[in-house]
Amino acid sequence: MVEFKVDSDTRTPKLMEVNGRFWGSLPLSVRAGVDMPYHFYHLATERRFPKEVILQIDGVRTRHFLGDLKHLLTV
Repeated sequence: MVEFKVDSDTRTPKLMEVNGRFWGSLPLSVRAGVDMPYHFYHLATERRFPKEVILQIDGVRTRHFLGDLKHLLTV
């Protein structure tokens, strides 16, 4: 993940952060057919994007059950 912010004075983007970790919603993208760890593996080992077509599946939903339960118990 790379984050930029636009400088309000100069209107130019400024690099804020580079984060090499996967994002929290990764299981959702994998379940929806976009397996980013698999694609990154191919880029790192074979130096090419895999030939397999990214087949996204619309309407996929996931839940973070333990996170939802923890929130329920705190409210």
